[in-house]
Amino acid sequence: MSYHFDAVLFDLDGTLIDSEPLAMRGLGMFLDRYGHTMPADFGQRVIGRRAYDNATLMIEHFALSHTVEELIEEKRALLHTLIENEVEAMPGAEAILRELRRRGVRTAVATSASRPYLGMILAKFGWEELFDASVTGEEVAHGKPAPDIFLRAAELLDVPPARCLVVEDAPHGVAAGMASGATTLAIPNSITAPLQFPDGARRIATLGAILELLDGERP
Repeated sequence: MSYHFDAVLFDLDGTLIDSEPLAMRGLGMFLDRYGHTMPADFGQRVIGRRAYDNATLMIEHFALSHTVEELIEEKRALLHTLIENEVEAMPGAEAILRELRRRGVRTAVATSASRPYLGMILAKFGWEELFDASVTGEEVAHGKPAPDIFLRAAELLDVPPARCLVVEDAPHGVAAGMASGATTLAIPNSITAPLQFPDGARRIATLGAILELLDGERP
């Protein structure tokens, strides 16, 4: 059956940029400062979620004396340095964004990260003009796995969620995309591949595979 998506909504970390290994390293460095080690299942709990939600979880889990705001600021400073200096784009990321632009397919980036972080990444890779809209985790009432961020991205593009394709790398983001009513694809990376994804989640291996779906059969 022929099916056409009017918009593609991209997650950022782990989907367009290879930042998850750096994020896990930064989290480990942060916890080490306070004499803690990261539990084996912690990635499943934090990857893809907003800084506020993760800071609250960490304070409770590790009995940290930080306020949420203090923890976010300290952890963000550490992580931003790692990301800015070391992160690389995912294979095929720029090519797919430019091809979607060439085809006239509308695009948005919907990231749990902050607006300054998103701005840093877009400037680093020269992607500022490749998105028609953007939404960050601090700009919606509820973070992933709630669907708010993708619903807002679709709203900004003036495209019904059912006509959108969501591209994610992590279980929380996939759950958010599915809950929004959009067709949702998971592209697991080295960090997220072992995690438990929602039932019914469809996986693809590369960003390039998106092009095969845009005018082909509905996933």
